Amino acid sequence: MFYGFLGFSYALESPSCDDSTNSLSQISKDFASMKRSGAKLVRIYAPGCSEVSLLEKLVRAAVATDMGLLPMVWWGFTSQSAWKSSQASLYTLFTTSSLASVAKYVVYSASFGSEPIGDQVDGGTSNFIADLASFRTKMNAFGIPVGISEDWDRTDSGETMNSTSGRGLGAVGKQVQTNTDMVHAHVMVRPFP
Repeated sequence: MFYGFLGFSYALESPSCDDSTNSLSQISKDFASMKRSGAKLVRIYAPGCSEVSLLEKLVRAAVATDMGLLPMVWWGFTSQSAWKSSQASLYTLFTTSSLASVAKYVVYSASFGSEPIGDQVDGGTSNFIADLASFRTKMNAFGIPVGISEDWDRTDSGETMNSTSGRGLGAVGKQVQTNTDMVHAHVMVRPFP
């Protein structure tokens, strides 16, 4: 199997929106470095700050470096309700933010969680699928395709994406496939920076 390099996964795990790692100057510096390395896209991982101001900084840095963004609705490492504010900020970016008219050209797609099925977020699969479907409808209205970032071959939890035979999608995988527009396959060669 062949994979092409498109960019980096960029972790912004500090929950403090005022942390230096969440500053426009740091994000811009990091994006410029990624661009020099040949990146075209930046996947945002674990955004601990769930305010729209962080998304606006990311859009500004992406515009300045001519790169696309893949933002993530983040469940958090400890709170199962953090995703609601993360999702609300993403909607705000496309509706009332001063960068709303630009964001739709910078955001390539959006990810609804990181390993949400394997980590059994949102109170279980049925809740997650319903919330994924709602997220997809809203994001598609902005012209943004939706996917999830999932380890599709994970077998250590009660819910898996693959079939019990390991060949093809299982029931959960088929529900996810029905409610997404693309697969976010993030082949990790090396982290940034």
